[in-house]
Amino acid sequence: MKRIGGNVIPLVIIIILLLVLGLYIAYKSFLSKNNQSTYNSTHNPQASLAPIDSDFPSLYSKVEWSEPITEEYLYSDSMNNTFSLNSTVTKTKNLINGTTMTNTITYYRNELKRLSWKEQGSAGGPNGENYVFEKNGEYFAIDFFVKSDSPLMYQAIVSHSL
Repeated sequence: MKRIGGNVIPLVIIIILLLVLGLYIAYKSFLSKNNQSTYNSTHNPQASLAPIDSDFPSLYSKVEWSEPITEEYLYSDSMNNTFSLNSTVTKTKNLINGTTMTNTITYYRNELKRLSWKEQGSAGGPNGENYVFEKNGEYFAIDFFVKSDSPLMYQAIVSHSL
């Protein structure tokens, strides 16, 4: 009997530790899902790349967007300095044509101007176009990358610094 009782206590401790670990993992998962729920659906015309209470425009509703992710993203300022910032980034799920690209940038320029963002610059070339905006040390960029030459099709990427 002494041997059985001696093995039960370590077993109970291991079970308790596994339960605590499981609860911790479930809690972290809950927090992660809760943070994602601060983003609106990408199918909702009012969907936003940023949390609902932020100063960022809604995602352009005429295209379908991927779920936002957090990653390092490259920006440039008005002096043409480039730098990488931790950012929220989303991409179009499907390629878009030139007309949709023009409509997308027109939408963002109007919305960002309405929200008092300052356009830092834009650049274009054979591989695509880039537009960068700044407000209070935060950056917002819209990039269009050529993905097909015939017909000319783009992938749009919208990002904002965190």
